[in-house]
Amino acid sequence: MNKLSYFHALKTGLSGSLASCIFLILHESHCIWIVISALLICHSNHSSDLSSILTEAIDRFIATGIGVLLGIIGYGMIFFMITENTKELIPLICLMIFVISDLILQSTKAPTVLSISAAIVMLVGIQNHSAIEVSFSRAMDIFIGSCIGIIISLLINPLCYKYGQPKSV
Repeated sequence: MNKLSYFHALKTGLSGSLASCIFLILHESHCIWIVISALLICHSNHSSDLSSILTEAIDRFIATGIGVLLGIIGYGMIFFMITENTKELIPLICLMIFVISDLILQSTKAPTVLSISAAIVMLVGIQNHSAIEVSFSRAMDIFIGSCIGIIISLLINPLCYKYGQPKSV
């Protein structure tokens, strides 16, 4: 392993650790997405290039927004169209939302968080009768986690450039 690998591991570890502290302080189950987002931003980006890290974070946030919107549409369809006698239609509505989200994924470079967000908003919203609250929490968790990943990257990446590059002989 080279020095850059150690800096990358340190960056990912610090990001996950800081996000875990926030998770423990807030003590809400949905906040686990803060940790996951922070880890994904640092882990998926082996580059020290700030623009690629920002692009990763922005892509995750946009995909989450699209997924949240699809989830709210699915939740709305279920909430307003389904009665006790038509519960069998819920899987068909889920199928439609998941097919649409996968078609979006295939036609763009959107992260899979799009489909995950749609599922969480739609299904947890049904359980808790609170799709709007779930949507807001999901979006905020992704935003906070992405910010943590960006901030830790901003702090660690200069060290990568300074100490992690192989010395020329």
